[in-house]
Formats: sequence, structure tokens, C-alpha cells
Amino acid sequence: MRVSVVIPTFNGGAKLAALLECLRAQQPSPPDEVVVVDSGSSDDTCKLAAGAGARVVQWDEPYDHGLARDAGISAASGDIVFLTVQDALPASSAWLARGNLPSRMKPPCSQTPTNVPTLSNRSTKKNTKTNSPSHRLAAERKSSLKSVPAGCGHEER
Repeated sequence: MRVSVVIPTFNGGAKLAALLECLRAQQPSPPDEVVVVDSGSSDDTCKLAAGAGARVVQWDEPYDHGLARDAGISAASGDIVFLTVQDALPASSAWLARGNLPSRMKPPCSQTPTNVPTLSNRSTKKNTKTNSPSHRLAAERKSSLKSVPAGCGHEER
């Protein structure tokens, strides 16, 4: 299964650089694809993302976090799509591996364990705005990521 990670950005700078480094350090392997959806950054976010091998999608519409995420999911080629933000680092170097379990994709969202990283099953039909992948998985993202100023791949202590 191919794995994509979607990151909406705006002037991500050093925080985005740290996230991209952490994604490359994921075990047992990094994602197959990183899609950065940029909302008109005036810094070097796009150049930094492209230099790290990410696919950059320019978001030219009025900014809407959910729609930007949905655009990233549409642009992604992975069978599984993980969603994160530019200033959050994976809680561990196994973040992708923990979430890349097909058995965890089957239960309805209300039955999904809270420690599963945010992901989108690409076979799910398009949802309405209130039930979009970004809306229904936002709570899971909070439980699987932690914002930290530096470092990556550190298990929670």
C-alpha cells in the first residue's frame, strides 16, 4: 500500500523543515509521497518543501483549512493518506507504521481508537463539508501528534 502525507502550509519555515525531516526518519520506512498544500506563503516554504521531495500544490482559493486538506487528499496518490499540520511533529518514529494498519480503517469513525494517527481511506466516497475527511478525523490528529519545538521520533515519556 502506498502512503501519502498531506500538509497544509502557510509560511511554514523551520517548523515545516523539522516536520519533513521527521517524516523522512519514519520507521520502517518514510511515506511514499508528501503533498504540501500551500496557501500563498511569502517565505521559502514552497522551495523548502520541493527541495525535500514534496509535491507542492498551490492553494489559490480563499483559505479554508478543511478545503485545503481535501485538495491535498485529492492530489495525493497514496492508498492511505495521513493528515498533519506544519507545526506538529510525529509523536514517534513509528507514527506512520502505527496508522498503516488496514484493520484500523474498517470501523466507523465513532469506533476508531483515539490513538490511531489521522488518516483518510481513499476508497471512502466524497463527504459533505461537515463530514469531510478533515472534519471527521480532526480529533484523532490531536491524539496522535504533539507539538514540540525540536527533535523527532521520540516516544512519549
